[in-house]
Amino acid sequence: MLRKDASSNEKKKFLKNAKLMNHFRHKHIRLLAICLDGESPLLMLELMEIGDLLKYLRDCRNLQASDSSALRL
Repeated sequence: MLRKDASSNEKKKFLKNAKLMNHFRHKHIRLLAICLDGESPLLMLELMEIGDLLKYLRDCRNLQASDSSALRL
């Protein structure tokens, strides 16, 4: 979701990124819709059953960091 007070440049950047996301194909991340009605544009993404994407990516990064540390030992 874009802030209501976003500048026209921020709105253009948001829409450009939304168009790029529409071309990506990934089994775990899927863009369902872009909503331009109302004051703030929205991206609708598929719900992840195991939680939010940011937490998942951080958890994976921590696992990879600890795995590489273990390999050095």
